[in-house]
Amino acid sequence: EDVPDDPARAVVVFRVEAGRASVLQQVKIEGLGHSKPAWVSNKAELATGSQLRRQEVSAARGRLYRTGVYERIRVTTESLEEGDVGPANPNEPRPVAVAFELDEAPRYQLSYGGRWESDVGLGGVVDLVNRNSLGRGHRTGVRAILNDDVRSLRLYHVIPQPLPSERSSLELFVEGKRENVEDVRSDVIEAWAQLTFPLTDRMLTRVYTAVGDRNILSGIPSPDLPLEERVISPRFGWQLAYTTVQQGLLSQRRKGFFFGVDVSGSSASLGSDLTTLGVFTQFKVYAPFGSIDRGRFSWHQSYRAGLLTAREQAIPFVDRLRAGGEFSVRGYPTNGIGPLDIDGTPLGGELLFVANQEFHARVWDSLYGVLFFDAGKVWSSPNDFEPDFFRSVGFGARYTSPVGPLRFDIGFPLDRRADEERYQIYIGFGSVF
Repeated sequence: EDVPDDPARAVVVFRVEAGRASVLQQVKIEGLGHSKPAWVSNKAELATGSQLRRQEVSAARGRLYRTGVYERIRVTTESLEEGDVGPANPNEPRPVAVAFELDEAPRYQLSYGGRWESDVGLGGVVDLVNRNSLGRGHRTGVRAILNDDVRSLRLYHVIPQPLPSERSSLELFVEGKRENVEDVRSDVIEAWAQLTFPLTDRMLTRVYTAVGDRNILSGIPSPDLPLEERVISPRFGWQLAYTTVQQGLLSQRRKGFFFGVDVSGSSASLGSDLTTLGVFTQFKVYAPFGSIDRGRFSWHQSYRAGLLTAREQAIPFVDRLRAGGEFSVRGYPTNGIGPLDIDGTPLGGELLFVANQEFHARVWDSLYGVLFFDAGKVWSSPNDFEPDFFRSVGFGARYTSPVGPLRFDIGFPLDRRADEERYQIYIGFGSVF
């Protein structure tokens, strides 16, 4: 069929007329299990008697999802007009009801982890939490930690959104533990509370306070730093964290940086045994590069520094800063780098610095190889600072298993002292930093 050189042209006009407005007269909550109806309605924040707007309904659904209590939410809208009332008056809004049909996620969650160090032995952690405590989205849990150095039981309760911000939370903790710090065994009980709230989308801040008591059970006093039961309590602190890293990703896929600072202190005028000041900072960088299809590479960096000092007094032996081991400078004994007494017992210090560098390369599927370099040291006081760090190198592997990321590392100390092993082996869950 021939097409004319100059086909006829037409203009099509679509005329859209506004339909009847809808007014929200009822909010229905269906499928409730343990959740309290009043709490769900309050989280939805839909006011009856106002004009229905789809974006407000979507926002309400999102708020309910972000509580972490529900795994599926279906929303339906139905008219409340009765029977056949004849032609609708376009000037009168249609009464409607919005129904939220909720499927609650399992209330209880069991988490666990384990690790093994060649100089420490086997350790583990078990965490049981109720993710919808009191039917109001609170989290109540118990965490047990067991290894050669620490045996602890922690009870905690997290109250979401005590402030208008959705990301705010109030956390309450009580913990009892028996710990061993360089052959000094003690019983500790501590309680603390912390309030967390966002400043921006990427920045969080936290204020906290802690009180505790300690009883020294046994230990050999060091001639350089005698044992004592003084405690830094009550303690008050403030933290600030800024991150560009997307949470929930495997460490090999993370990109961006994290910066955090923690300032804390105590005062003898407020009941503490010491007047102290502590400042701790951490800076982490995740830099993935390379093709995902052909193999992903990533470079991870972590830098930590800390200062803990007391006015005109020494920090108690068990509170002093320490470095060395699986989450610090690998290849050295746990908490073993820094000043020693005449018997070779690590004394800890008031000033700390640790740097970690890791290069990750995907070997096959979910298996990654790792090369690392660590450096760090603890100094007795800021006046003793010299840049003579303890260094180590090593290699390892990371595997993303169905039960979580598994970690294997071997660290070789480059500044090994007499009687220290030539290498240390570490096996555990999760990443080092």
